Amino acid sequence: YNPLIYAREPSDLYVTKFGNMSPESSEPMEGSGRILFVGMNAGPWGMVQTGVPFGDIGYVRDWMKITGNVYSPDILHPKRCVQGFGVERRERSGKRLWGYFAKVCGTADVFFRRAYVHNYCPLAFFKGEKGANVTPDRIPVKWRKAILRVCDQALGRIIREIRPEFVVGVGKFAESRCKSVVQTIGKNITCGGILHPS
Repeated sequence: YNPLIYAREPSDLYVTKFGNMSPESSEPMEGSGRILFVGMNAGPWGMVQTGVPFGDIGYVRDWMKITGNVYSPDILHPKRCVQGFGVERRERSGKRLWGYFAKVCGTADVFFRRAYVHNYCPLAFFKGEKGANVTPDRIPVKWRKAILRVCDQALGRIIREIRPEFVVGVGKFAESRCKSVVQTIGKNITCGGILHPS
């Protein structure tokens, strides 16, 4: 599933509304404590539904004020339907992550003045009769290397565009990919990680 395509409206709105620009300025923010949080990949009840990383429906619609048309992927697993903004199930990790940021910052505008959340891999992978979620670290090696190469390049571009002082991987896998990419950039960026909120 590629929500950057079938959920393009809300995904593009997230990027243009909160991406690399300060609300008070038309210039990209460099330094100033800017933090880039990086998740692993699109989750079935979050970004798969809304096109936003950790895209819990409540926080995307009500806190970020993002909505938009979400269509169906070309190939749909019968156990992994895409309901878009009509989804009723909450995304547990997103509810915890965005809930914490909302508690600390109050409004989305305050959070995004100094931070941004990006998924290392925007894709979701499902297998088997039940549509088991397959995370990038569990993709067979013959495909994983190509996927990681493309995702590393994309993360490098995001880091160069946003120019954060801190890059924080959400979970061990994301942290390891962030450290690998930050090393290739060669700028003075502090890289670390936090526990995944699942």
